[in-house]
Amino acid sequence: MAIISGNVSNLYDARIGKAYYLYLNMFPPEYTSWCDVRSSKQQYEKESLYGELPMPDEVGEYENFPETSLSEGPVRTWTHKKFGYKLIASRESFEDERFPVIVRTAEAMGEAMRHRIETEGAYDLINSFTASTVGKSDTADETLCATSHATFAGAGGAAQANAPAVDVTLGTDSLWAAIDNFAGLDDHEGNPIMQVPRKLIIPPQYKRKAKEILNSEGMPYKSTNEDNALYSEGLQYVIGHYLNTSSTYWWVITDKKPIIFFMRRPPEIKMEDTITNDSKTWVISTRLSHAPLDWYPIYGTDGAA
Repeated sequence: MAIISGNVSNLYDARIGKAYYLYLNMFPPEYTSWCDVRSSKQQYEKESLYGELPMPDEVGEYENFPETSLSEGPVRTWTHKKFGYKLIASRESFEDERFPVIVRTAEAMGEAMRHRIETEGAYDLINSFTASTVGKSDTADETLCATSHATFAGAGGAAQANAPAVDVTLGTDSLWAAIDNFAGLDDHEGNPIMQVPRKLIIPPQYKRKAKEILNSEGMPYKSTNEDNALYSEGLQYVIGHYLNTSSTYWWVITDKKPIIFFMRRPPEIKMEDTITNDSKTWVISTRLSHAPLDWYPIYGTDGAA
């Protein structure tokens, strides 16, 4: 027979589910600050980049318009991964009035799932200096933040950088260098990309420095009484607590978030009775994928000057 009556089981399941989702959503998600979160109904997602088109030429009266064509760039593929596990509670745990312990365990399950999602959301930033995730070809062959990005085949144009030539710690001058770098980027036709930096992404250790740099009306760390030009730039800092593999790296991003994060199946919890071993189980799972589409919207350094 079932380990507990149907009505009581439903009450237990509702309490377990409530505890799980409460701790899953205990804090606002951080990764959404730099990840473009999308839903998905496919086995995998695929998106292509195309070369920018040239400016239209002057065309005379009755003159045929000149022909042009798209130059196909890299094809990015997001293959969804599944994460989860099963929690088992014995019939004895219910008989011995251990349900409060099970509820606290459900809270821990929600917290654990939140850790997993945030960790996945931070992955592409943490590995932006070491893992090849973008590039000029259909196969990713460049790191997300690099001192030299080649344009993809058929597009033309010179190589460009979205990282400093020498890694440098966060400061007023290095942050201005990041802003200036965006202003100097061209598209594949040699035209300005016109992307404005909006967010400074930092690990928690940089919080004080970021506030001093961005929120001081006067130039921080100097006694020359000059104005802090960064104060009026509108740049906001964002802390990523899961960017905890280093205390020195930092990134600047534009309004266009650099990472696409597909939530194929949102985090859920399912419950069932198991007759064969007289227990009750709760399974938590989610299915997702993430990767950058292009490198234009981000500038970063690992800060190891």
